[in-house]
Amino acid sequence: MAIIGSIRKRGTLIVVIVGISLAAFVLGGSQFINLFSPDNTTIGSFNGSKFSIIEYNKRIEDKTGYYQTINPGMEMTDEAVDQIKDEVWEDILREKVFEKQYEVLGLKLSEAEINDLFVGETASDEVKGIGMFINPQTGQFDPNAVQNFSQKFEDQGNREGEELQQWIIEKAYWGYFQHKQKNDRYQAKYTNMVTKGLYVTTKEATSLYKANSDHANIRFIAKPYAAIADSTVQFTEEELVNFFKEHKYRMRAHKSKAIRYAVFLSIPTVGDSAALRNNIIQLRDELATTDDDTVFVAQNSEESIPPTFFKKGVINTTLDSLLFAAPRGTVAGPTIENGYYLVAKKLEERMIPDSSKISHIIIQPKENTEQAVQAALALRDSIYDMLKRGGDFVALSAQYGMDGTAKDSGKIGWVSRLDNSMDRNIPYLPYFRDSIFVKRKGDLVKANSQYGFHVVYIQDQTELIKESQIAMIVKAIVPSDDTKKIQYNLASEMAFPKDKPKDFDPAKYMENFAKKNNLIYREEPSITEASKNILSMEDTKPVVKWALGAKRGDISDIFESGHNYLVAVVTATRPEGIPALNDVRDEAIAALRQHKKAEQFIGEFNSAMATTKDIGSLAAAMKLNVATANDIAFGNYFVPGAGVEPELLGTAFGMKVNQMSKPVEGKAGVFVLVVDQFNPAPALPDYTFIKKDIMRSYANRASDALLAVKEKANVKDNRYKFDIF
Repeated sequence: MAIIGSIRKRGTLIVVIVGISLAAFVLGGSQFINLFSPDNTTIGSFNGSKFSIIEYNKRIEDKTGYYQTINPGMEMTDEAVDQIKDEVWEDILREKVFEKQYEVLGLKLSEAEINDLFVGETASDEVKGIGMFINPQTGQFDPNAVQNFSQKFEDQGNREGEELQQWIIEKAYWGYFQHKQKNDRYQAKYTNMVTKGLYVTTKEATSLYKANSDHANIRFIAKPYAAIADSTVQFTEEELVNFFKEHKYRMRAHKSKAIRYAVFLSIPTVGDSAALRNNIIQLRDELATTDDDTVFVAQNSEESIPPTFFKKGVINTTLDSLLFAAPRGTVAGPTIENGYYLVAKKLEERMIPDSSKISHIIIQPKENTEQAVQAALALRDSIYDMLKRGGDFVALSAQYGMDGTAKDSGKIGWVSRLDNSMDRNIPYLPYFRDSIFVKRKGDLVKANSQYGFHVVYIQDQTELIKESQIAMIVKAIVPSDDTKKIQYNLASEMAFPKDKPKDFDPAKYMENFAKKNNLIYREEPSITEASKNILSMEDTKPVVKWALGAKRGDISDIFESGHNYLVAVVTATRPEGIPALNDVRDEAIAALRQHKKAEQFIGEFNSAMATTKDIGSLAAAMKLNVATANDIAFGNYFVPGAGVEPELLGTAFGMKVNQMSKPVEGKAGVFVLVVDQFNPAPALPDYTFIKKDIMRSYANRASDALLAVKEKANVKDNRYKFDIF
């Protein structure tokens, strides 16, 4: 009794603890922790207006349901879920930022325009692409189907229970779809408005024409910055500060972090591979005796592919040679392919055509009642019986067929077993696709679809080919836990350094550690709130999340990436706009070092030019080679033999023929050049087509105006804090 009394006294506390535990379970660790942090539910903000994670998650749930409603077979893969999350974010962005801009500008959609979006001649491609709006008789978009579908949401009628709930869900999804179509049309109006506000003058067209059509032949010499080691270039802190003040505008950027990271590769040892081989040999022996191959493969293979029929030469060559002509029940393997062990078993074999030529008769109920459905079904069965007794298919098709094919003997034509592209235009084809290849030329097939009841006649088939049904077990050759532990211990040594000196430089420490241990060491120069993963690495969302919340010099914990490990350090943090020097110190040092090399090379060139008169003798004095670049154009940033060098191009087209330039500070080195010949393009009598080309490029970039609107709205994306980005 005392125990029960104690529990009662603590009842409220227990309820709170249970409630908190359930919240942690439902939301997940990161989202749960954020609920008890400052600004704990704000997943983003637009023009200072906050948006909560609760509403965001609700919209994700709704949109997932929407896709599953219009596409019941849709598989919710990680990629699909990520796409839905991004689409929801874009929906919110349109609503909070772009729609307000449309309202400010007075953009409207008339009732006629809205109607045209769904049932007019210019209905959106998205509307036209929905299967339920395709006329099964013609394979074309049917506006009446849209109207009929929309009208069912005007009144709930006598719906009850599950039927009513389904009607409510479909109505909500249809409302969402309508709203999206309207938004897309608003965006099209906006970009059209921006495009119409642009104009190209004849002067602009002439300038572009000359930039692309005037050509020059030049000779140049170049001293690349790589000619001397970085370590030979010295500078003071004051020089760095002054250089940054003068050039900081060039480092203007969006808010981001830069990291460098080491990869600890866990590579399977010979022992790991041998252990896996023994395991898959055991599975092969069990596969040979199992009575349920499908279940056994699903339970034991890392690639859960059900037993499938294959033509000769399709599967792994070793397995193909051992199994294709073997008796049923034969097993083979293991063999290795692309880092996997494979074992397989032959189950069945069959003869089957690649294509069938078919015709059909479709019987559709006259109305949506059980009596009408049964009458249509009975008529189809009667036609089938008449055909089995030798009836004339062409005559019966003309008499009873209820789609457009009835006028052409019910002809559908050749259907490929391996290409289902015809399904888009013949929506009922999937309902009897498999049957028309299992059956043979001259056979009849009965099939039911949502469009009606069918009798299908197989007129002809391609030559029968042999296929073998193969059950296959696939196992990746991966490192063992002991092998991975060795790399994990090494990663721990890097991530948690001991005995740090007072002048400890995390980035330099990481670089030296990586070199000492022969590790892969890479840079990710720009991680933003929109980043998903680190390039060329898998499962690195946690790294992105860590980086966005870390400070310059922070060393990460150990992250897993597939079977490997990763440790990172933040090397730069860039705020929105012009950064502080310490945020981009490495970048500023690299730029200053290159500039000081340029100053040194320019001094060397000037000294040599004081005693030389032509580019040949200058090249000899500088111990450099003369390069030639012909037919260069001002509008083309690339110079043959030099690369992308806009300063070199600009200098060339501002010079006179046979004049030697002053030293030019370029991207890859310092240049001196001579223009040997200018080839100006002839003036055109009319620049209209060039104006049109420029206008087309403007039109393609008109949507950039929305990016400017977004930037001005000061959009904050905090999804990474909740593990749902």
